[in-house]
Amino acid sequence: MSAGQHSNGKVTSCLRFARSDEGNGYGHNPEGDTKPMFVYACLVDNLDVLKSKAYDDVSRALNLETTRKLGEDECPVGYSEGLEQEGKEPMVFDIVDAKFAVYEEIPTGGGPTFQNLPPDLLSPLGTMLATLSTYLIAVNVGLPASAGDDMKKISEMLLGRLRKLLPAYIKTYSSLYCWKGKEAQPKDHPFTDAEKNAGWMFMICVSGAIGPISNVTEWLPKDVFDRAVSSLGYGVDVQVGEMVGQDVPRGYGIWEGNIFMR
Repeated sequence: MSAGQHSNGKVTSCLRFARSDEGNGYGHNPEGDTKPMFVYACLVDNLDVLKSKAYDDVSRALNLETTRKLGEDECPVGYSEGLEQEGKEPMVFDIVDAKFAVYEEIPTGGGPTFQNLPPDLLSPLGTMLATLSTYLIAVNVGLPASAGDDMKKISEMLLGRLRKLLPAYIKTYSSLYCWKGKEAQPKDHPFTDAEKNAGWMFMICVSGAIGPISNVTEWLPKDVFDRAVSSLGYGVDVQVGEMVGQDVPRGYGIWEGNIFMR
């Protein structure tokens, strides 16, 4: 995810959000209609870094055993039964079921942003403050890039409603992102089908003395996100580009933050 177009491509922060309660719409099955158990957000100044030689040169090979002598309790990382026959070197993505999509932040002027979280939420080791609970509310809307003006209105309405529903002591940090297309995808990174139902992502980080995730779900009615989309006529009759006459794919998920690294 990127905000700036003319910076040096520095990675500003890496965030991880997770669910501990598999089920209820969350799971590890990539083929099922489930939301992922983990969501990672890598925030960079410039998306061009993802197409750079420096980024491509970062090794993703499962070859720890070829770089040094293994310790007494260590075993080779790479598994290569089928891959060796194909003449391929085993890679991290062969065993990690990770999928990627590249988004660019669209400025909305809505206050503190998810793209630039305050320093007190981040640390070099990614450790979280014991006094704070931090959660990600991620809203996906399957509209094309041409729906930018309406998506800004939807995000503003949704953020306003969330702030009314959440206790006053909860801080919100939000950013609106537009999918940059398959041409922005880094080399050899498995693709998540953003084109189908996540052309736009609205990322809201809520932070404070919140407690368990059940508190967040109790504060937010299940239809608050649908109502924000349908308020502009997108619930049944869509009037944007190729989406005319179709219901807009949309959804949301809530995950707990557990690594916030700068």
